[in-house]
Amino acid sequence: RLRSPLIVLPFLIFWSTLDRAFAPPLVTVIAADFDVALSIAGLAITAHALAYAALQLMWGPLSTRIGRIRVLTISTAIAAAANLVSAVAPDAVWFVAARTVSGGAFAATFAAVLTYYGDTVPLAKRPAAMSTLAIATSPALAVGTLGAAAVTQWASWRLVFGVFAIITALLLPAIFGLPDA
Repeated sequence: RLRSPLIVLPFLIFWSTLDRAFAPPLVTVIAADFDVALSIAGLAITAHALAYAALQLMWGPLSTRIGRIRVLTISTAIAAAANLVSAVAPDAVWFVAARTVSGGAFAATFAAVLTYYGDTVPLAKRPAAMSTLAIATSPALAVGTLGAAAVTQWASWRLVFGVFAIITALLLPAIFGLPDA
């Protein structure tokens, strides 16, 4: 079943990891496009990582309070919007702000998915289910880094963020349709 949590949630882990992985190879192109120092464009990576780390502390308790699936739906919608803003950002300030929001939004994913599995997957099946999350993370790091660098050889970095935003938004019905824990 395509709406199975054991299919949708590992893909969401892959996707949220991809969000972290595809931006670093684009920093030099983005800096040149905005005509800013590399360090300014690089702030998008740092701010994304800081928001990702810090906001897990918010999303975890919130997912306990309002539900894992609701948090995943809300955070994924925010991430889609943030990536769209990244794609159309008029300057580096907007771009860094949008990447910060994206990091903060995707901070919900791993924590909510882990606790969802803890709440719903029987103990005997949990190790196999958890291994799918690790399996989903590794290729995202490789695909994100190599894919983004390759795409910018033929298309704009804005296309990368725009397509990512659209696909992220298309994930929303699959997430929303999952049973809550």
